[in-house]
Amino acid sequence: MKRFVFFVLFTITISLALAYNLGRTGVALPPAYAAESETGATVGVDQLMKNVDKHRGSINVEGVVSAVSSKDHMLSLIDTQEFNKCAVVTCATLTLPVRWSGTMPSIKDQVRIEGEIKENRGKLFFEAKTLQGAASQSGGSK
Repeated sequence: MKRFVFFVLFTITISLALAYNLGRTGVALPPAYAAESETGATVGVDQLMKNVDKHRGSINVEGVVSAVSSKDHMLSLIDTQEFNKCAVVTCATLTLPVRWSGTMPSIKDQVRIEGEIKENRGKLFFEAKTLQGAASQSGGSK
């Protein structure tokens, strides 16, 4: 019984010491989670698409252009981290459709867009107001 009590007290002491040290060192959240908690922060494509309901209203999204259709005023974005891993635009599991009426960026351009999630005929898309990338643009949808 004494060993059990010692073990429990020892475990509690170690847990408290670790908790105290983690609090003192100011351990920061990884960027993907930190962005969710900051107002006006930029989110990645995967982060947005996996938690669409958390990101209603005007937000900033960063990604890599994977497809462009000037005729339809649409482009597709994939997550920047996913693009960096595979170095091609065809490897992404999630693709964000974006409506943009300005000058279209090029495929593989890393861009940051401001806008909001919209719905059309039961399908969600991102309505861009501004697009920043190789050549910053504004004007978005009209």
